[in-house]
Amino acid sequence: MSELGIRIKKIRKEKNLTLQQLAGNGISKGMLSLIENGKAQPSMESLHYIAEQLGVEVSSLINGRSIEDYRTILAEIEADSKEIHWTEENDEEVIRSILARTEHLQAKLTFDTYEEIRLKEIYLLMNYYQSKKLDDTSFHEVMDGYERIHVYNRLLRCYHFLGEISFSQQDYHKALQLMKEAEQRVQPHWYLVNQLSQLDLYYVLTVLYAAINDQKNTEHYLQQALAIAKNEKIFYRLDDFYRLLLIQAISKLDKEKSMFYLHKLKLLDEFSEDPLMHTYAAYCEIHYVNNIEQDYESVHSLNQAFFEEDEAEFGGFMRELFMCEEAYAYYMQEDFESAIAISKDLTIPLYLNHPIDLSIFYRVFAVRALCYQSLNNIEAAKRDILYAKDGVKEYPQNVYTDFIQDAYVKIIN
Repeated sequence: MSELGIRIKKIRKEKNLTLQQLAGNGISKGMLSLIENGKAQPSMESLHYIAEQLGVEVSSLINGRSIEDYRTILAEIEADSKEIHWTEENDEEVIRSILARTEHLQAKLTFDTYEEIRLKEIYLLMNYYQSKKLDDTSFHEVMDGYERIHVYNRLLRCYHFLGEISFSQQDYHKALQLMKEAEQRVQPHWYLVNQLSQLDLYYVLTVLYAAINDQKNTEHYLQQALAIAKNEKIFYRLDDFYRLLLIQAISKLDKEKSMFYLHKLKLLDEFSEDPLMHTYAAYCEIHYVNNIEQDYESVHSLNQAFFEEDEAEFGGFMRELFMCEEAYAYYMQEDFESAIAISKDLTIPLYLNHPIDLSIFYRVFAVRALCYQSLNNIEAAKRDILYAKDGVKEYPQNVYTDFIQDAYVKIIN
């Protein structure tokens, strides 16, 4: 007798049902008897019917675990996954632990309940973070599962994950294609998508359209998002939107808009008292002072104030960007040796993937090249300017790419 048949028979007897009562009109009494005695395997349709008749989940018939079991396991794993910060040494240990506790479940998981689908998703995510390889077929089964049970917020999170992979590879068009597919897929059920997930979707679409320099659609999704935030009095993601708008305005040397968005960002920073937001706001102010106000002396004092007096919890991981601003300010003050000294060990951080952010960073190599040229180190100047020029060759034109191009002409020609 198979384990499946044993479980069906056990639950039937616990519920005081006869074979005929359980069979009902959906399956023959003889076939049910064969299934219970391990002499026949039910189709998935029949299995779902039997589970419905018994008032249990299909998973409890297949692997003997109840939905309560999965809820307990999932709650523990969700709690552990929150301990992953992607920057700390113990992250790999937590990931290995989650994989160990979910791997043995995979063969038995169905896609009928939220708990099982989420456990499958977590396993696939942890496996990707460890190996950088994604089981694409299984991941799309997870997505289809969420759609089948109408959990569209998690379906969108799956699309975000796929989009992030393409974005990190700087394949902006593929990332945009994925997020447009996500929008179209959930659109008929938009009323089932919570407002935070709606804002997340609009934010990512705004970022991606900005990455390919599509101003019309960038503005469209921005306004969609701001309308939700305003109408529902939701502050979620507002700092991200204003930061994006500010950097875009600065990249076009639009002083009026830059001042407006910086003011909004600083108000949100004061309101939130969030260390990460404070770090971004501090950087944005320094970038504004450097490029719009061109008050280079203030750049040094603002940098010093942030890192010596008000350094936030997240100040360290953005230190490279602050140093880029410092080097640029030194160059504009014609302190070439200081500019080289502060930028000589800079490498492009892994967290930078947007073409505007990358253009800002590549500019520091052009700055350093100009400094080397001024100090008559032509070989180093050519090395750095060629690296900067090649780095931005596929990016939309902005003030940073213009600076690199002008430096290239000065050094190479």
